[in-house]
Amino acid sequence: MEEKRLMAGLVEPTVERRPYASSTVRRRLRLRFGYVAALILIGLTVVMFLQPEPLLEVSTWSPLATKELVWQAKTPISKLDPKPDASRPVHTSGRLVPLEAHIMSKCPDALIYLGFTLCISREYDRIPDRELIEGCALEHAVDFAALNECATRDDGQYAMNLLRDSVQHTAAAGVTKSCTVRLDSKIYCIRDDGEWKDCPSGPGVHDLIVNVEKLYRRN
Repeated sequence: MEEKRLMAGLVEPTVERRPYASSTVRRRLRLRFGYVAALILIGLTVVMFLQPEPLLEVSTWSPLATKELVWQAKTPISKLDPKPDASRPVHTSGRLVPLEAHIMSKCPDALIYLGFTLCISREYDRIPDRELIEGCALEHAVDFAALNECATRDDGQYAMNLLRDSVQHTAAAGVTKSCTVRLDSKIYCIRDDGEWKDCPSGPGVHDLIVNVEKLYRRN
């Protein structure tokens, strides 16, 4: 297990665990593949089985309580950093990891993946407890075996690439606030500080439905 964490370039932080109230899952096991798998599982739920250009997107920030999460220079994410100091480790403390959830009118299962992601985020300090992942998967009808297979494929590199692509897409779209709703590749509305802002077409549900229907008929 330690060798896999070293290969992934991560030092797993020690975090305080809270009791888990689920009555459906009782085993107290940890994922064998460490903190990387937790990030992979979250990223996987918001990128797999989805088209690259969804009609409607919702960008959210999923907090990860990391007392000392160290990205070493050899990790895939740090290699993408064009800055000269990219070869040095980057220390993060309580940072927010951007995860983009693509909600499409033609993807009936999208809300399932979003619900699973939010379920994990509610107890982010327990990531990567296996029973937390299994409990959220059971609650939202997600195939845990499929998640596990994807998370371990190519020693985690396959799913890590999915997560990295999602983060890069969020950054390229210019999304900086949670949550940001984008319609037809344009910012439609932003939920910030408990209020809907920058909503030229209106923040109401009916307003959104009308605009989606207009785009659907136009296309």
